Amino acid sequence: MWRQRLLPYPLLSDDTDDYPQSGFSCQVRSSVLSNGEVINLTLEYLLNSETLQSLIAQGSADYAVQTSCVRTYSRDLHLSGQNRQHYLSLSAENYADEIVVTPYIITIKPVSDFQAPEHNPEIRELKPEGFDLPRGAILAVAASKRVIIKETNTHSVIDLVANPATKPGLYELDFNSDRIKIYVNPVDKATLERVRSQTNSKMGQATLVSAFYLNVVTQALHCFQDHPESLWSQSIQSALERYKIDNDAESIRRNAPHYAQIILEAPIGRLLTSVTNATATE
Repeated sequence: MWRQRLLPYPLLSDDTDDYPQSGFSCQVRSSVLSNGEVINLTLEYLLNSETLQSLIAQGSADYAVQTSCVRTYSRDLHLSGQNRQHYLSLSAENYADEIVVTPYIITIKPVSDFQAPEHNPEIRELKPEGFDLPRGAILAVAASKRVIIKETNTHSVIDLVANPATKPGLYELDFNSDRIKIYVNPVDKATLERVRSQTNSKMGQATLVSAFYLNVVTQALHCFQDHPESLWSQSIQSALERYKIDNDAESIRRNAPHYAQIILEAPIGRLLTSVTNATATE
């Protein structure tokens, strides 16, 4: 929508060329659903514009974020002040499954003769005297982020996908989608689906998790921080927070096999228990 000239002054946005060498974005560092009642978000604003940084430092503009939900129609604007990091607590009853987070920079008082070296040369030629900005003017808008707030089981974001090109007995992983895709030979997929659908066979389920998903989650821990917008990555992040595992990239990579076992709730132990119980009933 910002591609259209909706505002009578320059706008820093991915959809405009008003600030060709500048940038504005926001990262959602964490999202935690606490007791099903409160959603705690940690945001970090990333701004590459000395002029807008100066306006914020002078107290003429602030970072802000809009939170909205397409299912509940909730829409709220939260001022972050001059803080690049913003800790936000929201009532879970106003949001269903996910939040759309849209970051802004807005003026908090009128600004006269606004101009910037970062502006497109055409803008500087057309308005050498600058722009008079009212209070509440939108100076920058970043791409919206979709944040999953529903507590998602790690198993539920892993899909088995039949691929005739995959050799029998082997599998390939794809982390570039919203969900983790495991490509297996069609014959192997049919076998795995039979094991997974045998809800009465605890040993079959435990075998599948310990021998298959354990390795998948271990590899996912090595790269989840490279895919912050994906559902599977947010599920891994939520699991780490749920088990109070430090979100340090190097530590997670080094201890990935151990953390994968924690996330999957001791799969080897469940396998041994299932085998022992099965042996006892024979």
